[in-house]
Amino acid sequence: GRKAVVFDDMISSGGTMAKAVEALTQQGAARVASACTHVLYMPGAEEKIRKAGADPIIATNTIETPFSRVTVAGIIADKLRQLE
Repeated sequence: GRKAVVFDDMISSGGTMAKAVEALTQQGAARVASACTHVLYMPGAEEKIRKAGADPIIATNTIETPFSRVTVAGIIADKLRQLE
């Protein structure tokens, strides 16, 4: 009955993420969010992850997609300033 998050560095085909989401829902998670740093959706990936039970799907904007909800611009700018 708890909320869970599956975080991966990259989603491409959605297979690994779908399996992780499905495992958590089978163990009783009330809601599972799917999150990643980079998303390279191949055809069918979103459907696979949603069918497994993920809601929402969230990604950073390192590769712009409809799921890009987290910007990394500030983090990169801060690191560049440290180089000065």
